[in-house]
Amino acid sequence: TIYALFPAGPSKQAGKIAGLPESKRKGGY
Repeated sequence: TIYALFPAGPSKQAGKIAGLPESKRKGGY
């Protein structure tokens, strides 16, 4: 999902774009 779309590493931006705080909890990003 988010990781597949942004494998580069912009987890912070991906979380904001997707609006899913789960991504932060999962990888702590």
